[in-house]
Amino acid sequence: MLVSKTMMATVAMVLGAAGCSLGSSSAKSSTCYDDLIAAAQSCAPPPMGLGVMNDAGTACTYAGGDQVTFAPPESDGVSNFVLDSPGGSLCMSYLSADGGFTLQTSAGTATRSSTGAVTCPNGVEYSGTTPAGNISAYGSGTATFTLVTADGGLALFNCAAN
Repeated sequence: MLVSKTMMATVAMVLGAAGCSLGSSSAKSSTCYDDLIAAAQSCAPPPMGLGVMNDAGTACTYAGGDQVTFAPPESDGVSNFVLDSPGGSLCMSYLSADGGFTLQTSAGTATRSSTGAVTCPNGVEYSGTTPAGNISAYGSGTATFTLVTADGGLALFNCAAN
């Protein structure tokens, strides 16, 4: 199941329509989430690249050495994965839980709750609607994952079976 660009744009607009706030001040997005996205973007496989899924559907490897490991193997959309850069260093990890998720990159770890509040690596919490989310697909020998951002999205991986 592949997600159309129109659907991704619609989800991005809905999620990015409102700003988030810290105390009495407001901002369009939490700086820490933007920093984590930038860190993920700096080490993710090339956007037009295609990784090869192993037979078990538990890992995807790119020609350049990037590797995505799904933990556990997914059944409906991608909800948990680790993306390692060539040489095995962590690029990012994503763990979905209880309607939210935890995102870890070299910039630290942020958690988004089911209510939309984002807790930054320094402990500061931004509440309200944030442009933090994902669009993913898994199945039929393919896996894709895009982080939704205020300016659209960051495609992190695109994998297919041999």
